[in-house]
Amino acid sequence: MSSGHAASQGTANEHQILALLLCASGTDCHCRCRTPLLEQRANLARRNEEARSNYVNYVLADGLRQSSEDLTRMVRLYAITGDPVYKDYFDQILAIRNGEQARPDQYFQIPYRDLVLATGEHQGEAGEAVPIRELIAGSDASRLEVTLLAEAEDWSNVLVELENEVMDVVAAQIEAGDGSYQLEGEALTAMQRLHGADYHIARERIMRRWSCFRSLPRTKNRRWMSWAPPGKQAVLYLG
Repeated sequence: MSSGHAASQGTANEHQILALLLCASGTDCHCRCRTPLLEQRANLARRNEEARSNYVNYVLADGLRQSSEDLTRMVRLYAITGDPVYKDYFDQILAIRNGEQARPDQYFQIPYRDLVLATGEHQGEAGEAVPIRELIAGSDASRLEVTLLAEAEDWSNVLVELENEVMDVVAAQIEAGDGSYQLEGEALTAMQRLHGADYHIARERIMRRWSCFRSLPRTKNRRWMSWAPPGKQAVLYLG
């Protein structure tokens, strides 16, 4: 074999070896690049799931708070006007909360009672009849969060007893007036109970527990969003 041919063969071998090295290096680089990418995707999926979970928990908690607000509004409207439609709305709100009546679609996500009061029409299709306490217990809320919301509903139910007493007085006055109603006498005294100190104290007991719950998810959100780039602050506020 001539020296020129040997040199050519050696160069070809070197090229082959170099190509193999580059290929191996490229494959290794590809693997090393894929690992952080897969981790990032997994982290993002986990954060999205945590965000979804926090949102669901918040919507349920706010639905409980809103039910208490709506009950207060309906009993006050009934006591002032004597219009039985407000008592019907009161009973509907309580029945939906207790799982005795189907919950309309988007019931917790939209200002449902504001729309009903303005239009007189119920919104959305009827969904499932599930007690809100059961929905909360079936979520992935912590034991503390479930306990706080259960206590808030318990205090709301205590208030419902007072509200039913007021509505009974109003109904009796309407019956005594052969269907007409004047806010006076026992009805006026009953209506004033809805604005008295005892009523406000009961409302405070409900809202204090809801407020305690509200402070917990925001802290959790700040923790899971701690992945923000250096120098940046990523905080998710749910309202």
